[in-house]
Amino acid sequence: EPCDEFLCALYCEYGNELDGNGCPICSCKPNPCEVTECAPGMKCEVVPSDCFGPLCAATAECKAIQCDEFLCALYCEYGNELDGNGCPICSCKPNPCEVTECAPGMKCEVVPSDCFGPLCAATAECKAIQCDEFLCAMYCEYGNELDGNGCPICSCKPNPCEVTECAPGTKCDVVPSDCFGPLCAATAECKAIQCDEFLCAMYCEYGNELDGNGCPICSCKPNPCEVTECAPGTKCDVVPSDCFGPLCAATAECKAIQCDEFLCAMYCEYGNELDGNGCPICSCKPNPCEVTECAPGMKCEVVPSDCFGPLCAATAECKAIQCDEFLCALYCEYGNELDGNGCPICSCKPNPCEMTIDKHSTSAVHQSKLGVLHKRII
Repeated sequence: EPCDEFLCALYCEYGNELDGNGCPICSCKPNPCEVTECAPGMKCEVVPSDCFGPLCAATAECKAIQCDEFLCALYCEYGNELDGNGCPICSCKPNPCEVTECAPGMKCEVVPSDCFGPLCAATAECKAIQCDEFLCAMYCEYGNELDGNGCPICSCKPNPCEVTECAPGTKCDVVPSDCFGPLCAATAECKAIQCDEFLCAMYCEYGNELDGNGCPICSCKPNPCEVTECAPGTKCDVVPSDCFGPLCAATAECKAIQCDEFLCAMYCEYGNELDGNGCPICSCKPNPCEVTECAPGMKCEVVPSDCFGPLCAATAECKAIQCDEFLCALYCEYGNELDGNGCPICSCKPNPCEMTIDKHSTSAVHQSKLGVLHKRII
């Protein structure tokens, strides 16, 4: 069937798309190699059309790859990476399922290559998940957690923005799932922040604080190492931002400590004190519970270090007090005394102000007696 006159100002490198009647439309075909899969050992090349006009289009051709001899002692479970010419290099491809996103209700499975050699590679395939009937009365705003088989369990996923780090100048938005059910989950998306003009005469060494919308305010972030806890044997270093502006901020990085050989004959039950560089010195840390204040109803317990050496130290943990049922007919205006485990006993605390007065009185009487003794000696 003849086509209507074709008028289109769009230049299409690979040719125009065709409608159902085979007539050109004002829309471009993609690169034919993007939709062509070549066999291992072959690479795709674009073959330009040998005619000119809206009905002419480039095609794809798979050609044998001519590579140098390949020598590599590295075993790659999922295949070797390829260079720009499609030739293997001595570097391994990642697990293909780590870079493949499957739709809800599907899980990724690795499909081994059906050939052997440096040009052969495993692929990823999304397969429907076969799960038992799912019964759970818990509502999960961001979706249910999944077990090792990709089936939902009665436990909720966290807010996806809590586990997503966006680049400076962007903020995280939660994107609700476009389906409904235990296999559907919200995702995180980093979007450019639209902020008002920022004017602030304050210089912030570590970056500006951000408001609830992710826009900078005229208040400074703290040293990031003050709010970062590093593991034993590492110390915190401030990493300056690699950009400049009110949305850029320094970060903290835990690095291995390089210390001189440590010789000390002193045994420290709770660990050694550290110098300014984070290296151990021959002096002992105190009992961590002596410098930790727990809330009412909690008691402090020493948690031994899970490692051994001068950089390892015990920590303090506040735990809820487990007491027997308390029965006491005595009314205590200022509260009950506590036993050694922090549990109440049927005995009253004194007026705290009387204790303070008694201390001052005792001190005053002591001073007075000293004065009299002094006069007698004179």
